[in-house]
Amino acid sequence: MSNGIDAFQYVGIDAPPSFAYIAGGTQDNGVQRTATLTGNWDQTRGGDGGLTRIPTQVPNRVFSTFFGA
Repeated sequence: MSNGIDAFQYVGIDAPPSFAYIAGGTQDNGVQRTATLTGNWDQTRGGDGGLTRIPTQVPNRVFSTFFGA
């Protein structure tokens, strides 16, 4: 049906001003993160992802909330 397209419903997303990383919590697909230079996404936490925060001082660190496991 989606013909190979991955779609996520984001609950919360964050990108620091440097845009080195973008991360977001998704419904049923955990917390997803990408390095903007590569464009490859990886899951950093399972369950139902929630709000995310990437500190400006440490852009490779992600703080997030989640529901379930």
